[in-house]
Amino acid sequence: MDYEQIPVRAENIITQDVDGEALILNNHGAEIHQLNDVASFIWSYCDSKHSIADIIHIILDSYAVSEKQATDDVNAVISELQDKGLIG
Repeated sequence: MDYEQIPVRAENIITQDVDGEALILNNHGAEIHQLNDVASFIWSYCDSKHSIADIIHIILDSYAVSEKQATDDVNAVISELQDKGLIG
């Protein structure tokens, strides 16, 4: 994964926060995606301003996890969001 990549949210999506978890509606496929709290936290930084490396560092500053765990979590979430067409 290119850690300098800056995740950009896809167009035509609607996001709603419900009890700390993001619900994302993809208007293209009329699909609803529910993210857990960690994935929602990562999603919040997929804002066209933060690189993947930035997001990993933010996770390290915000949670008591190892660098490997933060990197693995961010890689998994970013990959899933890309696979679902929610970020580019």
